[in-house]
Amino acid sequence: MADEKAKNGSGGQRASYQVLGYVFGLLGLVLLLGTDSRAAGLPFLVLGVTFFLIGRKDGRSRSSGPGSKPGSGRD
Repeated sequence: MADEKAKNGSGGQRASYQVLGYVFGLLGLVLLLGTDSRAAGLPFLVLGVTFFLIGRKDGRSRSSGPGSKPGSGRD
């Protein structure tokens, strides 16, 4: 069991962030549509989108090209 987690790296953590994104997004949607005050659901929608995007990040770096090195001026 521990070997599977070591091989997968942070895959489980990313999946957890995606689940949190779905939960907060659905909660925000329900509050947005189901209450008289639409402002009650907005923070939950923002959290849902944020967690979902963090989970979808896939560990990509911000470099502009596949061969760019930090400090080489290609950033």
